[in-house]
Amino acid sequence: LVEWVFDRISEKNPDLRSRFGPQGQTGCSEDINHHVDFLVASLLGDSSDPFVDYCLWLNTVLLSRDVKTNHLIESLSWMQDYLDHHLDKDAALLCRQHVSAGQAALVDANNAPVRPSYFNRLPAPLTGIDEFTDALISGDNAATQATAERFQQQGLSPIDINTRLIQPAMYEVGIRWETNRIT
Repeated sequence: LVEWVFDRISEKNPDLRSRFGPQGQTGCSEDINHHVDFLVASLLGDSSDPFVDYCLWLNTVLLSRDVKTNHLIESLSWMQDYLDHHLDKDAALLCRQHVSAGQAALVDANNAPVRPSYFNRLPAPLTGIDEFTDALISGDNAATQATAERFQQQGLSPIDINTRLIQPAMYEVGIRWETNRIT
């Protein structure tokens, strides 16, 4: 499946090989593998949500690297074409429901970055999150530890420090990577 979809992408977009080189080719194949992983997660969980969130997240990553949404939608179509020809009719139809949900979310996103739905369920971060995040990115262990200790001295529990300081900071690191602001 991965090789077949990658070949269709390469045939339709010959400039991608020259634009992104061998590293881009590897990344594209890895992305197609992730398409399958998240499709399987959606199938096992009987919900399109994991696949839709994955599609929206990947779209943000790709947009920040000058790959348009329609390329992702197209790769999902080729994946579904492959599944239609290699799975029995019922299994292919079930896959199509989840793939179509991902594609519809991408069309609704309209070439704009969208945060996955789980961001709506996070606890509010503590003040000082930016300082902590910047210290993480710069590798300043002393500053990260001092910030965490300051909150501990204020009486916050380890759970609060983990979920309201460390977790949001790690998400911010991820967002900065996915939007190509850090490597």
